[in-house]
Amino acid sequence: GDLLGVPQIYMAGSARRGKSPVTDLDLVILFNDENLDSNSTITGVKSALEVKRSVINERLIHHPEFSSVTETGLGVQFLWRGSQVDLFPTLPEIQSASLLIWTGSRFHNMHMMISAGKKGLMLTPFGLWCSGDPCTLVTDYPTELDLIRYLDGEIDPQRRK
Repeated sequence: GDLLGVPQIYMAGSARRGKSPVTDLDLVILFNDENLDSNSTITGVKSALEVKRSVINERLIHHPEFSSVTETGLGVQFLWRGSQVDLFPTLPEIQSASLLIWTGSRFHNMHMMISAGKKGLMLTPFGLWCSGDPCTLVTDYPTELDLIRYLDGEIDPQRRK
């Protein structure tokens, strides 16, 4: 966390699910210097994450151990010792959704998104949102476990197929 100046880095993707072989490493980076609330818009959250993505990129691009540092649509990708690493920024109010989405699997994510839709909500890497107008951030599920239980998903990452 010292290189990026963040308090928490979470393992995600196939490595967290225990899927073999792990072809890349997905990490969710928590920034806790931003305050969101239920009045935040999805556009505002995306803008805040774009700033965080740029911060990650700037801190990594000149680091001697990392090569091919590139901003992707939602994160930063680079090579470290020949392996691909993907970093995805998140904020405390949306970390449960970010960790859920970036851990996967795709099938599990689809199940979670459908379950959210049946409850009148929208699940994205940018948080859980009421799908009305205006679209508001749902902050009732602060942990991934809380969110998964609410959406009736698989709690154990290694059993998410």
